[in-house]
Amino acid sequence: MKTLLIVAVLELSLAACSGGPGRTPADGEVSSGVVERAQQVELLSPAETDRQDGEEDLDDARFATQLVVRLNDGRTVTIVYSGPRHFEAGQRVRVHADEKAAFVL
Repeated sequence: MKTLLIVAVLELSLAACSGGPGRTPADGEVSSGVVERAQQVELLSPAETDRQDGEEDLDDARFATQLVVRLNDGRTVTIVYSGPRHFEAGQRVRVHADEKAAFVL
């Protein structure tokens, strides 16, 4: 499950960097912002986890970091990040946001 999540994040990152065919940099809408809040959140309740022998990654997959980012243009986005980076309030970040999704670069 952890591998699938990593692959999905990498695909989104590559798509954002390349812009895809026929896209201009303006379509990507990458904005700078400041993390207002970073807190750990549980993705699954313990009852929803179907632990099988040898699944040590399940504990790590149950938690993520919820980021509230204030973009320079005044908008606020909330992102659930489950990658290896650690964020703190006041940290400057770059965010890709469109009508479907938002993620930290």
